[in-house]
Amino acid sequence: TFLVKLRDPICLMTQISSAVLMGLIFGVLYWDSYDKSTNSFAILDTQMCIVMVTLMEVWLPYDVTLTFPMERRIFLRERRAGLYPTSAFYMARVSADVPAHVISAIIMAVIVHVMAGLRCDLFAFILIGIASILVGAAILQCIGAMSRTFEEANIYMMVILMMSMMLGTGFVREVPSFLGWARDISVMGIVADMAMYLEFKDIPDKYQMTSAEIFDE
Repeated sequence: TFLVKLRDPICLMTQISSAVLMGLIFGVLYWDSYDKSTNSFAILDTQMCIVMVTLMEVWLPYDVTLTFPMERRIFLRERRAGLYPTSAFYMARVSADVPAHVISAIIMAVIVHVMAGLRCDLFAFILIGIASILVGAAILQCIGAMSRTFEEANIYMMVILMMSMMLGTGFVREVPSFLGWARDISVMGIVADMAMYLEFKDIPDKYQMTSAEIFDE
């Protein structure tokens, strides 16, 4: 499966070019995010920069939802022939995509970290980006595996990822009580909160706010 991926460089270049473009867009929009006229703006812009980068890293491998719908006939025929179980095919597809996803996450994290002037450790920020894209890819592969067509996968993808995105603390401060469980498993919300913790855990005195006060806000 990995050799097949190597013979399809368009997919790799699409993901890398998307990572570069989105990294540059966020880098320009949040350029030197701490250099603002108001301290609160600096904190809010930095927060949104981190939230947008992490959630877009989860969205980045959206093309993997095509995998199962496109190859379903071949997969079903080979599985009925006893060549391999579903789990083997699923793991092979996810694993084969890992190198391209890791490279894309590193590129995007480095661009934004440098251009936005983030204070958190670059290596830690890259690790969170890699975790975001790999977990996102696994979720999207799962959605593709459950879907008979790309159109069906697209519907599931929009519902699941949009809910995960909107339930993050960067978008909704307090969620309805019946959605509390969903917030606890919001992938985008969790990785964004991890990155924000690393970013604001050692805030300089000149911003007149402690880390605890920022987290409370």
